[in-house]
Parts: sequence; C-alpha cells; structure tokens
Amino acid sequence: MDAGRLFYTDSTNSMKKDHMVPVLKSFTQHAVNHMKVAFMPPVEDIGPEPLFVQFVFSVSDHHGGTVSGLVFNITVTPVDDQVPEAFTNLLRVEEGGGAFVTEEHLLVQDRDSREEVLRVEVQRMAHHGRLELQGRALQTGDRFTLQDLRGLRLSFVVTNGDSSRSGTLHFTIQHGDRIPPTLHHNTGLRLQDGSTETITTDQLQLTDPDTAVANLSFAITRLPLYGRLLLREVPLSAPLSFTQTDVDELNLSYQHDLVSPAEIDRFYFLPTDGTNRGYLEFGQLREEPAVFNIQVDRVDRTPPSLTTRQSPSVVVDLGGGRYGIFITSKHLQASDPDSPTEELEFSITRPPHFGYLENALTGAYIKGRFTQRDVDQRTVVFVLPADMEVTADSFQFLLTDPAGNTALPEILELSWSRVELSATCYRTCETAGTLQIQIQRNGKSADPAYVAIQVEEGSAKPGRDFTHSTAGLIQFDPGVSVKTWNIYLIDDGLEENHETFTVTLKNPKNAVLGQRMSASVEIIDPRGGRCDPDDLRVEDDEKRLPAPPRFPDPPRPEKEEEVEDPVTDIEAELLWENQPQPPRGDVPNRRPYLDYGVQDPQDQAASSYSQIYYPSRQLPGTGTGGTGHRVRHGGLKVHLSGERRTEEKVWTFHSLTPLRLEELKPGDVGWSQSPQSRLLQEVPVGDHPQMDHAEPRHHPELRQRKTEKSVSSSCPDGSTHYRRRCYIISSSVASWASAERTCSLLFNSSLTSVRSRRDMSWLWRFAGRKPFWIGLSGGPGHWMWADGKPVSFSRLKGAPLGRSESDTGSDCVLVENPRSWISTSCSPETQHRFICSAPAQTH
Repeated sequence: MDAGRLFYTDSTNSMKKDHMVPVLKSFTQHAVNHMKVAFMPPVEDIGPEPLFVQFVFSVSDHHGGTVSGLVFNITVTPVDDQVPEAFTNLLRVEEGGGAFVTEEHLLVQDRDSREEVLRVEVQRMAHHGRLELQGRALQTGDRFTLQDLRGLRLSFVVTNGDSSRSGTLHFTIQHGDRIPPTLHHNTGLRLQDGSTETITTDQLQLTDPDTAVANLSFAITRLPLYGRLLLREVPLSAPLSFTQTDVDELNLSYQHDLVSPAEIDRFYFLPTDGTNRGYLEFGQLREEPAVFNIQVDRVDRTPPSLTTRQSPSVVVDLGGGRYGIFITSKHLQASDPDSPTEELEFSITRPPHFGYLENALTGAYIKGRFTQRDVDQRTVVFVLPADMEVTADSFQFLLTDPAGNTALPEILELSWSRVELSATCYRTCETAGTLQIQIQRNGKSADPAYVAIQVEEGSAKPGRDFTHSTAGLIQFDPGVSVKTWNIYLIDDGLEENHETFTVTLKNPKNAVLGQRMSASVEIIDPRGGRCDPDDLRVEDDEKRLPAPPRFPDPPRPEKEEEVEDPVTDIEAELLWENQPQPPRGDVPNRRPYLDYGVQDPQDQAASSYSQIYYPSRQLPGTGTGGTGHRVRHGGLKVHLSGERRTEEKVWTFHSLTPLRLEELKPGDVGWSQSPQSRLLQEVPVGDHPQMDHAEPRHHPELRQRKTEKSVSSSCPDGSTHYRRRCYIISSSVASWASAERTCSLLFNSSLTSVRSRRDMSWLWRFAGRKPFWIGLSGGPGHWMWADGKPVSFSRLKGAPLGRSESDTGSDCVLVENPRSWISTSCSPETQHRFICSAPAQTH
C-alpha cells in the first residue's frame, strides 16, 4: 500500500503528486530549518477516511552518537474532490409483473464519500410502470439509498399491461442529510469587566459531516444580560442568529457593559443544520437550547487601605546581644476588597534611619518589601541599633495590591525605651547612712519595663560595709522614668582605706541597656568624724553624652535679626554654711543650664540642699604669675581670676550651689523670684561671664548689673545652654547629610551655625577640641547656614563671606580647628562628629 513519501523540495519543480519523485532516505536539521523536507501523500485517492502514516527515524551527530527508535506521525485527511459514479444494467420485467432493483441493475460509487451518505433521487417517472420503496410508490424528487438496493426494498412494477417494451429510469445521486449537527466545543468565554473579547472556534464550534459549514447556524433564544453580542463589531440584530463561518472568521465577539456587575453572564442558542431537528452533544441528541457561559472578572482598580497603623514598642531579646521589635498585625493591618489580604505588599520607600528590618525566620535583611502574610506570621522584626543611643526610628512604605494599585505613602513610627544608671561613679561618705542609686528610663515610657540590678563586691563587702534593697528587679510602671535603689552604708567607726564595689544592670525586659549599665561606688572613710569634700568630688564623665533630648519647636523671634545677648557682669562671693555632707554620690555628665529652675530628681539631696561638683579648669589668661583668689566655705571652692583686663574680666565657676531664697535680698536687681522656677537671669556659665572688678574677700556682696533686657531661657534635659541656644554633640560620626537629618528628626533642630569668634571658641571647647560638622553648605557664591540664615562669619580659608574663591567640588564645611574651616566632600563615606543647635525656650 502506498503510504506516501518524504522528498527534497529541490528535487521537483512543483508540489504536486508525482510518483517519479525520488524518496528521501536521510536529511539534516539544516534542511528542516530551511523547509527543504516535505511529505507527499499517496498518489491514489485515500478514500473517505483519514490515513495515518508513521515513519521511524534515528538521529546521529558527527561524533557517531545515535538515538534510535524515534517516531514521527503524519495524518492525511481526505479531500472530497470527486463526483459519484453510477453504472446501470437492463432490468427485465414480465408483462403485468414486477421485479426488484438491485446493485446488479444500478451501481453507485464515490471514493471520497461513505456509502451511507449517498442518496439516489428520482428525477423523472416511468411511462408504463412505477418504482416502489417497500410498497410505497416513489414520485419525482423522492430518494432512496444504496442500503435500499441491497436490502431488496426497491422494486419496479409494470402497470399498463402492454406487451414487451423498453423503458428508461433517470436517477440523480445526491448526498443525504440524515445526521444532526454536533456541538463540538462549548467551553465558554472569560474576560475582564468593561472589555470586549472575540469568540473563537476553541470556545464555540458546531460540526456536521453531511452539511456545509456555511449552513450550520446558531439561533439565539436569549441574549446576555450584562453585555451584548457583536457581529462584525455591530450589535447583533434580528434575526438573532449567526453561523459557524462567522465564528471561524472571528466576526463574533462579546462586549461587557462597564456599568453592569462583574458577574457570570450567558446567552442561550439552538444549533441547527437546517435539516435535522436537534443536535448532538456528548453523544446525546438534544433539542433544548444550549448555554454559552461568560465569566466576567472584575478588574481591581481600587488601591488597598491601611486599617491599622500603631507604633510598636515591645522590645524582645533576639540573642547575640541584639534586641528587636516585632511588627505584627496589631501594628500593621491592610485590607483590599479586590485582593487577598495576605498578598498585599508593603514596599519600603525609605528604610529606617538607625536600625534595619529583618526576616525573623530566614535572618535575611528586608530591603525592599514584605507582605501582610509576613506581618501576620510575625516574621518582620525591627532590629534596634546597637551603637546609637536613640529611642525612636521610622520607615516609609507604600501599600500595593497584586494588581499594582498603590495607596499614599505611610510612615510607621517605632519607639522603645533605654534604661541606665544616672552615673558611672558614685562617691559617698561612710556616715551618710543611705546612698540612692537612680535608674533612668529614656524614650518610650507608656509600657512597663523591667531590669535586673545586682551588686558585685570589691574591697567593700555586703553585710560588713553596706547592705542594699532586697529587690533584684527594677520595675518601671507606665509613665515612670526614674526609679531609685538604696544602698545602706554601715558605719563601723574604724579608720580604714576607702572601699569600692560595683552596681550593674542586666537582663532588661521591654527595654535596652544604655551605656551607663555599670557604676562603681566608693565609700569614703571619714577623717576626724567627717569626709573631705575633695574626696567626694567625681570627675566629669566625658566618654559619652546623656540620652539625646528632643528640642522643643523654636519660638518665633520678635525681630528678624538675632539680638546679641548682653554680657551680664556679676560680682559675688557665694556663701556656704558648714553643714554635713549630703548622703549621696555625685552624678557625672550633668551639663548646667543657664537658667536654674526646679532641680532634676537625681540632684535632690535628702536635706534642703544639694551639690554639683565640676573639676577645676585654668583659664587661658591665668598663668603662674596670676594672683588668683581661692575662697573656701564648707567645701565649696570659688576661684577668682587675679589677672585684671580692662576690656574683659572673667570669673570661672568650678562648682555651683543653688542659694536659698532667704539669702537673697528683695532689693537685689536682676534676680527672678518666680515661685515656679528660681531662675538666674541669663548667666552664660559655659562662656565665662565678665565682671568689672573683684570684690574684697572679707565683705562679700551679691549684686547684678542691670541690663536693658531681662529674659530667661531654658533647654531640655540633656542639652547645653549657651547664649539663648541649646546645643548637643553627637556620640558617633555621620556624613553631613545624615547629621543634618538626625538633628532635624531626633532633636527638632539643625546643624549648628557660628555667628562670631566668641561662638567659635565656645563650640570648639564644647566639641572637646576635635573636628566637627557645622551647618554651612552650598558652593561658590551661595554659602548658606542650615537654619536658612545668611553667612555673617566665616573661617573658610581663602573664601570671603558668602563666597568661595575656587570651586573645589565640595559643598559641606568641617571645622578643623577654631581658625580653619575646610570645604570637604559631602559623600556618605566622609563622616565626622557634629553639633546640633536650636533656639532655647524663653520665659
């Protein structure tokens, strides 16, 4: 049997059947890629049924490797391109009788059609007889099949009684339509709301072996509710029908109405071939209308919303010395009516300033995004910065759904608390009785926090030299920021060396430890029944700053220009009564304000007074030849500069003692007697105040020169007051941009400006005589301070005020020393310490 052949297209001039074309035995992949290999079906007609051809081949490479047993299948479909053929023989019938018409008398053949679809139609009746099909006389136009011939159901009967005579029957052979159409595809349609989609043969197809495609039609019995059918882009009109040809040519489509609900739509139709009644579906004959379903998907055009946004503050121990705050669904909860909640995404547009986000399950750094599922499963944790003493942070994010809809940017604030001791060193007299150790909590105080406290003995032994509170756990209730823990000193009456022990904070809960987590306590042995005040002095702890405060919003100035503070001259000798020492140690890291109001709790003594000690410092103008005075009253030392200058006399405070109100005379000018706060009027302690002359030591008189303006001002706890401004210096380095952002976000301030040589000298001492960033930035011709003020004082080398002579490519200024500022790179890699400043609160 001829099954066709493979051949090279270059071996023939036409693509027609030709048995002379050579058969292809092998070919290359290159020939296939360039369409040089073709298949020729059998030369003879294959008949009405498809022909399935299969050839087996192997693949070999140039190394000799071979893959065998590969199979390639080809299906040859029949083409109905031949007309039926009919052959007849003479039928002999006796007079007045009849005879069966069989295939011996009438033979019909058609190679392209099955026998069951062939029909024989009577076109003209016989003159002397009739055809009968199972006893029924056939008329012109009636039909019979080949099965009728084989079944002896067709006969010819002579009716006129004539003697032998020849007659002729004329037949027309046609295809019959006895099979109803088959609904081959009815899968339905899916589209988005408001859109238009074409209905293809993959979704709707009607087939019929004995009916032309153009005659297969769909009669609509009910139109869709939420859209309309379009035929050639025009709404379907009466008669409500379309053909399979319309579907094949992609002329039929469905358009959803945007204002209609996004629900399942459908239309009903009745398939027909124009002849038979009903249609076949899944092998069953049906007469009821079929349903074409249309799934309309709602397009998500609504952005998600944030239903919950709470600031998390519960601190947990992550291990390895790390602490973190879990961000859960109690803090972030998003919703979207069009999307699954767990798939909503938080895209981070600005990461945290100090800490970072981490996946608690994988330990991976969360840089770009996390989902609501991550939040619900408690896998998002904010890791607190270990090297920065901050108690708040934030990050900005965008809430996005899977469809890409985005809500407005949101910021999540994070806050926590930090606990530490009030000092790193305490000194107390053995006869003081009780030493109060203060534990401070900075930052978030709305939640309870706990920290363990314990004593590590040294030369001082518990039970012999001291006892302490039995509580080993310090509990901070909501809103409480200071707690005390008592050390009870045992006076043994023996003369011995000074003894020490250590107090340590450990295992914080819902808080982190500050830098002052440990403090040494020195018990001073009294000599002659009392302790020497010099032995009780504690040096300033310059290793770190107290917790950074947040500056208040700067007050609005009454005038546009900054008023230069008048220099207040004071001539005074501070008196101190000879009273026993206060029963507590000193608190280092205290930076005095210019205005002395209500004392902090840590500075309150058991009696009606307290002391703050600061180390002595020799002035630049005081040399060995000076005749500085030293006044000593009950342990207080006041040094007066003995060298007089005509234009500037300086008095240096080495320790300050608040005077009792009854020690001030009502007539003294310039002293505030406000009951809320006993404030000294604008005494610039950090920048040594001037005085006209020194008073004799033996008749002290306390007075203050009148000034044109009497205004008091103050700063938040932890900052330093100088000339109506509040200053704070960083404990770590940062780039210029990070420094300015830190000043703005944490302290509500800006990088400091420098208005005069006097300010520069003070800032240099305040910075510990080390380089630091200032708020000057810009470039040639447009230098500007960070607070927006123009440049009135500059130490930029070779740069006039407000202008640089040469463009160095840098626009940030670093104070290298008091006489030299340098313009340096603003890149993130260039990092230095910095000073923030803001206007003080005036009263």
